Amino acid sequence: MSIRIVSRREWGSQFGIPGNRHFPSSQWRWFVVHWPGSAVGNDERAVVRSIERQHRNLGWAAAPGYGYLVGRSGTIYEGVGLLRGIHSPPRNADGIGVCVMIAPGEQIPQATRNATRALYEWICARPGARRLGITWHGQHFATACPGPVLTQWARNGMPAQGGAPAPSQPSGGGGGGFQTRSAPPWGGRLLRQPPILRIEAVRTWQARMRERRWPIEVDGAYGPESQRMCTQMQRNLRLQVDGIVGPETWRATFERPLAR
Repeated sequence: MSIRIVSRREWGSQFGIPGNRHFPSSQWRWFVVHWPGSAVGNDERAVVRSIERQHRNLGWAAAPGYGYLVGRSGTIYEGVGLLRGIHSPPRNADGIGVCVMIAPGEQIPQATRNATRALYEWICARPGARRLGITWHGQHFATACPGPVLTQWARNGMPAQGGAPAPSQPSGGGGGGFQTRSAPPWGGRLLRQPPILRIEAVRTWQARMRERRWPIEVDGAYGPESQRMCTQMQRNLRLQVDGIVGPETWRATFERPLAR
């Protein structure tokens, strides 16, 4: 399945995401539906920026605390992505929080239903992931979020019709929506561990992996988690699976779409 996501850079995020927020896809258990809980303006990017500021003012290190946000138009916006968010205390370590940006008392537009469902299917199809339980904030924490309309929709399994519309920013993962580009020149040094390798080429490779929606931390350190993501990608692309970023894996990271 292919989806399109507006990146943090595209919607105008004012803050970065700190390190140490990676959690492996094997730990994902829940897709948790949220809402803003107040009036929602028509400028979706402004709404996302407002939520980011609100969460930041609460002292949350990762803002917006949701993995993704979905607007009335069916546009999907990147929050913390597939990193560990701050959205529901019991579910931060095993759930992906998704904010559906509708106001109290508002019905869910069909485009929003379609996009949220498509996002769910895309997350469940990530390497190493399983079929996530569809749930809502109030099921895990004493809160009225996400309101009766969204709660009932989640209870019903988030039914939708057709596919998600195509907002402006393609997702970086494999399959449809993948944007190929020429790989930067190979630097001549294998990216491998142990020991943990810290060179600029590591950051370049990690940034491309993150751009393609692999849940990897861009910290410039090639350690066990980077190696694990590398082996998963190599397995998908039918490369030699050794967890080492050599010339072939380097090129494939930038140029080859993942297998469906």
